[in-house]
Amino acid sequence: CALPICFGWALRQAWVEAKEAARIAALSPAVKAERIETLQTLIAYAGFIDSGPQWKATIRAHRDEIRQLQAA
Repeated sequence: CALPICFGWALRQAWVEAKEAARIAALSPAVKAERIETLQTLIAYAGFIDSGPQWKATIRAHRDEIRQLQAA
C-alpha cells in the first residue's frame, strides 16, 4: 500500500469514526436504551438468516453497535 493512499484511507476512516462517536454521544439515555433493546431483538431474530457468513456479520454489527452505545 502506497503511503499517501494508506494515509488518506486512515484519515477518512478516523473522520467517519469521530462523526459516529459524536452522533452516539448526542443521543439521550432513553434513546440509547431503546436502540439497545431493538438491537437485542434483532439479534434474537438473526437465527432465521440462512447464510452463515451473513448471520455472523449481522450479529457482529449489532453487538458492535450495542458496545458503542453502552460505552457512550
